[in-house]
Amino acid sequence: MLRKDIEFREAGPAVSADALAAFAATVGVAALPLPYEQFMLRFNGADPLVGGPNRSMGRFSFVRLWWPVGSPAAEGGLWASLSDMYRLGTDPTERPELQDVHEVVSDILPPQSFAFCSASGGSKFLFDLRPDRFGQVLFWSRMWAGDDETLARDPYHNVAWVAADFVDFLNRLEVEQDDMDAWEAAQPPASQMNWQPG
Repeated sequence: MLRKDIEFREAGPAVSADALAAFAATVGVAALPLPYEQFMLRFNGADPLVGGPNRSMGRFSFVRLWWPVGSPAAEGGLWASLSDMYRLGTDPTERPELQDVHEVVSDILPPQSFAFCSASGGSKFLFDLRPDRFGQVLFWSRMWAGDDETLARDPYHNVAWVAADFVDFLNRLEVEQDDMDAWEAAQPPASQMNWQPG
């Protein structure tokens, strides 16, 4: 169930089930993860705003990242802020468009995934489309991507786990803290989740 203190702002134009099915075929699946499909049908890439009426203006939304134990990419931090949710069927010069982003970055992302939201620094939030992990949300770090050879050898070396599905992703969002270093220091270790990409 979705938490009650989330508002969705700047929704895109109405999108059809047929358009979403066509995009699903583009990324190689019969259908998109159901909670995300329902979100797109209703909001088409609206930005989630957490905190309700008590939220301080100008504060970003962020989510905890669960890196594999020992991952060098964890040096980049245990959280990532949201930028733009991607819309389908809109002008990509005005706001990132789902299909357009997929065509541009799919060759550098892990196989059987697609990006649905941008994060700071050119990073992405992804859906894992592998059958045994279908619909899980991952984080792909631009900072730790490395070169083409590195990405080809290990496409998950710069990837962290975020959430079990899209609703879980929304429910895990937090509002920027006064002291993000203190927030990070208080987080449990990656070994508590012990996520492995393969």
